[in-house]
Amino acid sequence: MNESQGIWNCHINELKRGYIKDKATDSYVCLFCGKSFPDGYIYPVKNDLLEAKLIIKKHITAEHESTFQYLVNLDKKSNGISSAQKKVLLGMYLGQSDSEIAAKAQVAKSTIRNQRFQLKEKLKEARLFVAIMELLNERLDKEVSAEFIDFHHNIPINDDRTKVTQSEQKKIIAKYFTPELNQLLKFPKKEKEKLVVLRQICRFFEGEQKYTEKEVNEILKALYEYDYVTIRRYLIEYQFLARQEDCSEYWVTAW
Repeated sequence: MNESQGIWNCHINELKRGYIKDKATDSYVCLFCGKSFPDGYIYPVKNDLLEAKLIIKKHITAEHESTFQYLVNLDKKSNGISSAQKKVLLGMYLGQSDSEIAAKAQVAKSTIRNQRFQLKEKLKEARLFVAIMELLNERLDKEVSAEFIDFHHNIPINDDRTKVTQSEQKKIIAKYFTPELNQLLKFPKKEKEKLVVLRQICRFFEGEQKYTEKEVNEILKALYEYDYVTIRRYLIEYQFLARQEDCSEYWVTAW
């Protein structure tokens, strides 16, 4: 199962719900498959008319069974749960007794009781580990917040390539833009440099304005006539810009 990157970049309460409210697009977005439902629309479902907040819940049930089942059924490298533990957790979630779970798993009832105990111990360890890591991150954030620039949270990468210092940013901008910052000399291949350049390109757009595709192209052509289409694609892919499905409107989602 290929989980959505969204599950790694959200608050635990959002993870438990299975969806987030994307303020940039004013939409409810499924963390598991990325499907979004713009707020303010009414969605017909059989004989009902549902708002976006209700339709996203219906979507999760229809497409992913439940948030619990989706998360439990991720592979072990993602959730750390063994196949034996998954059977116990799913049985408990469905309200099955130890005897019913044991019969279905073809193991002794005492094995299920032992698995329950191990899961409780795992929960204790997880709580402590979360507290430890949050305290560590709070300390590290204080130390580096003044040094590193902030990229928006919807970037489809989440590793050291997004860690760019203020001094690195200045060097990258000087390398790829003219001194007046009104022309792009070339488009970078390295992810870290690409992010800085795309972030700088966003400065050529107004935050509250909606653009047609022609207007977007004109802005990008003036900046980099050589291959403005590639830049437009990367701005969308890295979610610096968003657009309607029919490409009738574009707007800035992050700086």
